[in-house]
Amino acid sequence: MASSVSYGRQRPKIFPQGLYEESSTQRLPLGTTWDVTDGRGFIYCKNASTGGPTGPGYLIQSAAPDSYQYNIEVASAAAVGDNHVHVTVGNENITANKYSEGYLTHDYGTYKGEIYKINYHAAVSYATSTALTVYLSDYVRRVIAAADDVTLIRHKCMDVINCPANSPTGVVIGVSPIAPTASYYFWAQYKGPCAVLVDNSTTLSVGVPVQAYGDVAGACQVMTDGDEIPLIGNCLYIGAQNEMAIIDLHLPG
Repeated sequence: MASSVSYGRQRPKIFPQGLYEESSTQRLPLGTTWDVTDGRGFIYCKNASTGGPTGPGYLIQSAAPDSYQYNIEVASAAAVGDNHVHVTVGNENITANKYSEGYLTHDYGTYKGEIYKINYHAAVSYATSTALTVYLSDYVRRVIAAADDVTLIRHKCMDVINCPANSPTGVVIGVSPIAPTASYYFWAQYKGPCAVLVDNSTTLSVGVPVQAYGDVAGACQVMTDGDEIPLIGNCLYIGAQNEMAIIDLHLPG
């Protein structure tokens, strides 16, 4: 049976895991959204083994992309109707199902441009093997030839981490409403009024846009003109530096 921890009563509970609960085992597909009647929305995530949110109100992002698994070579052809692709992995160890619920994209070849959802795969120790069979949730729609290039990417809600200070390394997911245990599953808020940590050098103004990636990991900051930093929403209540503000989030979910 799944192990879960509750951070307080909540109703109604329409999914098997409540909004303020965490679970050691997965109870819903990653990316499942739960919108409540007051306009808030939540998305189902798995916390990273390290670097995840350290408390309620921290902005989180997807795991940084694995550059070793970009444009890797297909080891043998995948025919139309196959449910797997054999690939030669890049120079890193891969844990079992690291890319489960993520995607395989066909980057180079006669029929490039397809994207497939990944079902499961085994672990690979790069020191002993570079062969990996990736099993798909979809069937191959067009031939993927031997020596074509593909890329493996994790689901954006797999192994989420605190938004690092200053510069993005992934996609902003939302805000954690709890302090989840490492590698546990939890809900993150992506839209509606939310308490969010304020940067240590920012003064917000009510109604103005707010962006991620302040000088403090997991904190928001006032929008800076010309910055290539994603906006997360608009300020509803001005919080002091290193404290919480109320932000009307409008992230995509």
